[in-house]
Amino acid sequence: MAVIRCNNNLNSRFLFHYITSSAFKIYLETSLNSTTINNLNAGIMSNFKIPLLPLEIQQEIVRILDKYSEKNAQLIKKLYAEIELRKKQYTYYSDKILTFKEVK
Repeated sequence: MAVIRCNNNLNSRFLFHYITSSAFKIYLETSLNSTTINNLNAGIMSNFKIPLLPLEIQQEIVRILDKYSEKNAQLIKKLYAEIELRKKQYTYYSDKILTFKEVK
């Protein structure tokens, strides 16, 4: 667990998107000596360079990425609903097809 404080030159949502990006993942893969983040420390974090773009550009990037994140969340929710419907449909038809009357 760590706390990263942003100053007035860094939008916290921009930082969030940046450290959840592949750039940060690649940095960790090259900086850590293991496959887990258990060895992540302040020294490793302090060597990670975060681009300080003008605040207006950071805000625009955040707006765009948040918009995509929201759309993805909506699509995932619809996908899970569709999966549940297909499971119910499968159960219904498999019960109908595989239920046999006893023949005497």
